[in-house]
Amino acid sequence: PLHLSCEPADVGCECDALRKGRLWPKRLLLFDRCEGGLGIVRRARDVMVPLLQDALRLMAGCGCATGCWCCVHAAKCTEYNAGSDKVAAMRVVEELLRAAGRPLEPHPPPFVTCSACDTGGHAGPEGASSMLGRSIRRMWTIAKPSAPA
Repeated sequence: PLHLSCEPADVGCECDALRKGRLWPKRLLLFDRCEGGLGIVRRARDVMVPLLQDALRLMAGCGCATGCWCCVHAAKCTEYNAGSDKVAAMRVVEELLRAAGRPLEPHPPPFVTCSACDTGGHAGPEGASSMLGRSIRRMWTIAKPSAPA
Protein backbone atom coordinates (compact mmCIF):
# COMPACT_ATOMS: atom_id res chain seq x y z
CA PRO A 1 0.00 0.00 0.00
CA LEU A 2 2.98 2.36 0.24
CA HIS A 3 3.67 2.22 -3.49
CA LEU A 4 0.63 0.63 -5.16
CA SER A 5 -3.06 0.54 -4.36
CA CYS A 6 -3.75 -3.17 -4.13
CA GLU A 7 -4.35 -6.05 -1.78
CA PRO A 8 -1.80 -8.86 -1.34
CA ALA A 9 -4.27 -11.24 -3.01
CA ASP A 10 -4.31 -9.06 -6.18
CA VAL A 11 -0.75 -10.07 -7.11
CA GLY A 12 0.70 -13.55 -7.32
CA CYS A 13 4.21 -14.87 -7.61
CA GLU A 14 5.59 -18.17 -8.74
CA CYS A 15 6.54 -20.23 -5.73
CA ASP A 16 6.85 -23.74 -7.09
CA ALA A 17 10.64 -23.94 -7.14
CA LEU A 18 10.51 -27.22 -5.21
CA ARG A 19 8.77 -29.17 -7.97
CA LYS A 20 10.86 -31.93 -9.46
CA GLY A 21 11.40 -32.07 -13.19
CA ARG A 22 10.72 -28.39 -13.80
CA LEU A 23 11.51 -27.45 -17.37
CA TRP A 24 12.18 -23.75 -16.81
CA PRO A 25 14.89 -21.98 -14.84
CA LYS A 26 14.37 -20.55 -11.37
CA ARG A 27 12.94 -17.08 -11.71
CA LEU A 28 11.04 -14.37 -9.95
CA LEU A 29 7.66 -14.17 -11.65
CA LEU A 30 4.99 -11.69 -10.53
CA PHE A 31 1.53 -11.58 -12.10
CA ASP A 32 -1.89 -9.99 -11.70
CA ARG A 33 -4.26 -12.59 -10.27
CA CYS A 34 -7.36 -10.98 -11.79
CA GLU A 35 -8.21 -12.50 -15.17
CA GLY A 36 -7.19 -10.00 -17.83
CA GLY A 37 -5.02 -8.20 -15.26
CA LEU A 38 -5.48 -4.97 -13.36
CA GLY A 39 -2.15 -3.50 -14.44
CA ILE A 40 -0.71 -3.74 -10.94
CA VAL A 41 2.47 -5.55 -11.97
CA ARG A 42 2.96 -3.13 -14.86
CA ARG A 43 2.66 -0.19 -12.42
CA ALA A 44 5.00 -1.97 -9.99
CA ARG A 45 7.75 -1.76 -12.60
CA ASP A 46 7.79 2.03 -12.15
CA VAL A 47 8.26 1.80 -8.38
CA MET A 48 10.24 -1.45 -8.20
CA VAL A 49 13.38 0.01 -6.61
CA PRO A 50 11.64 1.73 -3.67
CA LEU A 51 9.32 -1.27 -3.36
CA LEU A 52 12.32 -3.62 -3.08
CA GLN A 53 14.08 -1.26 -0.65
CA ASP A 54 11.03 -1.24 1.62
CA ALA A 55 10.66 -5.03 1.32
CA LEU A 56 14.28 -5.43 2.41
CA ARG A 57 13.71 -3.08 5.37
CA LEU A 58 10.63 -5.07 6.37
CA MET A 59 12.44 -8.42 6.23
CA ALA A 60 15.50 -7.08 8.06
CA GLY A 61 13.30 -5.48 10.72
CA CYS A 62 11.33 -8.64 11.48
CA GLY A 63 12.62 -10.46 14.55
CA CYS A 64 12.14 -13.96 13.14
CA ALA A 65 15.13 -15.99 11.95
CA THR A 66 13.87 -17.88 8.91
CA GLY A 67 10.68 -16.13 7.79
CA CYS A 68 7.12 -15.80 9.01
CA TRP A 69 3.71 -14.39 8.04
CA CYS A 70 4.90 -10.89 8.89
CA CYS A 71 7.80 -10.81 6.46
CA VAL A 72 8.02 -13.47 3.72
CA HIS A 73 5.18 -16.01 3.86
CA ALA A 74 2.33 -15.70 1.37
CA ALA A 75 -1.22 -16.71 2.25
CA LYS A 76 -1.93 -17.90 -1.31
CA CYS A 77 1.26 -19.96 -1.78
CA THR A 78 0.26 -23.28 -3.34
CA GLU A 79 3.38 -24.88 -1.85
CA TYR A 80 2.36 -23.84 1.71
CA ASN A 81 5.49 -21.65 1.95
CA ALA A 82 7.69 -24.78 1.94
CA GLY A 83 10.34 -22.96 -0.10
CA SER A 84 10.02 -19.70 1.80
CA ASP A 85 13.39 -18.57 3.15
CA LYS A 86 13.92 -15.12 4.66
CA VAL A 87 17.71 -15.12 4.29
CA ALA A 88 17.51 -16.20 0.64
CA ALA A 89 14.76 -13.65 -0.05
CA MET A 90 16.92 -10.90 1.41
CA ARG A 91 19.86 -12.00 -0.75
CA VAL A 92 17.73 -11.95 -3.90
CA VAL A 93 16.41 -8.47 -3.12
CA GLU A 94 19.92 -7.22 -2.30
CA GLU A 95 21.22 -8.55 -5.64
CA LEU A 96 18.32 -6.98 -7.54
CA LEU A 97 19.08 -3.63 -5.90
CA ARG A 98 22.80 -3.96 -6.69
CA ALA A 99 21.94 -4.79 -10.32
CA ALA A 100 19.79 -1.64 -10.42
CA GLY A 101 22.83 0.35 -9.25
CA ARG A 102 21.27 1.21 -5.90
CA PRO A 103 23.56 1.22 -2.88
CA LEU A 104 22.33 -0.93 -0.05
CA GLU A 105 21.34 0.86 3.11
CA PRO A 106 22.46 -0.65 6.39
CA HIS A 107 19.79 -2.96 7.76
CA PRO A 108 17.89 -1.62 10.74
CA PRO A 109 18.26 -3.64 13.91
CA PRO A 110 15.55 -6.33 14.07
CA PHE A 111 12.50 -5.64 16.14
CA VAL A 112 12.89 -7.27 19.52
CA THR A 113 10.64 -10.16 18.59
CA CYS A 114 8.39 -11.25 15.80
CA SER A 115 4.72 -10.86 16.74
CA ALA A 116 3.91 -14.19 15.11
CA CYS A 117 6.67 -15.88 17.12
CA ASP A 118 5.45 -14.20 20.33
CA THR A 119 2.01 -15.71 20.03
CA GLY A 120 3.23 -19.15 19.02
CA GLY A 121 1.75 -17.86 15.80
CA HIS A 122 2.78 -18.64 12.29
CA ALA A 123 -0.83 -19.71 12.43
CA GLY A 124 -1.30 -20.00 8.71
CA PRO A 125 -3.36 -17.97 6.28
CA GLU A 126 -6.28 -17.62 8.68
CA GLY A 127 -4.03 -15.67 11.06
CA ALA A 128 -2.28 -13.77 8.32
CA SER A 129 -4.67 -10.85 7.96
CA SER A 130 -4.09 -9.41 11.43
CA MET A 131 -0.37 -10.11 11.15
CA LEU A 132 -0.38 -8.49 7.72
CA GLY A 133 -1.97 -5.39 9.22
CA ARG A 134 0.76 -5.24 11.86
CA SER A 135 3.34 -5.80 9.16
CA ILE A 136 1.95 -2.94 7.06
CA ARG A 137 1.89 -0.63 10.08
CA ARG A 138 5.46 -1.66 10.92
CA MET A 139 6.57 -1.04 7.33
CA TRP A 140 4.90 2.40 7.35
CA THR A 141 6.76 3.23 10.57
CA ILE A 142 10.05 2.25 8.93
CA ALA A 143 9.41 3.93 5.57
CA LYS A 144 7.32 7.02 6.35
CA PRO A 145 8.91 10.32 5.31
CA SER A 146 10.42 12.49 8.01
CA ALA A 147 8.62 15.65 9.02
CA PRO A 148 10.29 18.83 7.73
CA ALA A 149 12.50 20.50 10.31
